Amino acid sequence: MDCALAEKYKNLTHEKEICKKLSLSYYSIQIKYKNLFESENCEKECYRFIEQHFNCGKKMTAISDILGTNEDIKTLSESIRSVHMVSLYLLGYSLYQCFEDDLNKYFMQYIGKSERGEEYDFRYTWFLTALFHDITSCKEVITKNNETEGKQSIENVIKSEKNIYDYKLQSGKKFIPKFSKDFVLEYLKKREENDRVDHGIVAGYNFFNSMCTIFEQRLGEKETIVEKTDKERMLMWDKTYMDHFVFIADAIISHNIWFDEKTEKMVGKWDYEENPLNFILCLLDTIEPIKRFCEEEGSTLKYNEVLENISVIKDDERKIKISWTDVIRNCELEKWERWKDNIKKLDEWMKIDVEEGNYYFTLRW
Repeated sequence: MDCALAEKYKNLTHEKEICKKLSLSYYSIQIKYKNLFESENCEKECYRFIEQHFNCGKKMTAISDILGTNEDIKTLSESIRSVHMVSLYLLGYSLYQCFEDDLNKYFMQYIGKSERGEEYDFRYTWFLTALFHDITSCKEVITKNNETEGKQSIENVIKSEKNIYDYKLQSGKKFIPKFSKDFVLEYLKKREENDRVDHGIVAGYNFFNSMCTIFEQRLGEKETIVEKTDKERMLMWDKTYMDHFVFIADAIISHNIWFDEKTEKMVGKWDYEENPLNFILCLLDTIEPIKRFCEEEGSTLKYNEVLENISVIKDDERKIKISWTDVIRNCELEKWERWKDNIKKLDEWMKIDVEEGNYYFTLRW
């Protein structure tokens, strides 16, 4: 096996960070691997890590708007989904050289230079995407106890005034989402009929509404504001950021939509060239192993053990290699086969080439 994810996560650095000795996230937040994946309270530590990112950027309202009660926060901070979101973020970070230049070029077609250009940092896009995409997973199942709240969250989406489908980019161009508004709302209603709240759709809608509101309140009539924080960091508030948020929201909204119940067919293969951020989220969300191996009761592997026995590395331009040890296969054979099968079938719904070898896959797009 190649370099384990555990070692990758412990030694993450980005070329824009001055300090190369510490594993640092965006806003120079330290990545404390032991706390996140080896402590007695991994779930709570991961939730704190998520909060830390939104607090540092003064965007915490985006989370508090959706996790409105202490019970909501408690549920998510005790859930494996917090660990999954952090692992997904770190997985993408570890592979940033596969995606950063492509995303920068893609965004530059639509977003003004005041935000993007040479200063683009993949970690900014990715923490907002990965650390928010499953934020409403704790509310996904509609029961008698939460029926009113569940239906209200769906109603809020339907009535949302701020949404990606009516949004015009700062350039004046209309944003083109992955799926139409009618298709998404129909999908949401179908999920409701099965007593489910589609957490991707609800999270994506809430993300866009909250983030745009935060920026509108900060900016007022101004185009740009540079703010010094109490930690001597500089925060940039710029109208073009809302252009950025619409792409992130679209990726979150669409990341669980792959089947059209009306036609009973796949919705079409995901294309890296057309929707790169959507593609990255779906690809890495499928690969990320903690959710696959540790979510169900009775799992024998701890978070750290999963990360120590799976490797995901950049193998070439637009190519990654996934490998594993016998520990994964021997301890959780059924889950290993399901995880492996999901990766093997990626080419059925994504424009990607999958090659299987002995103890490894290579994926090229």
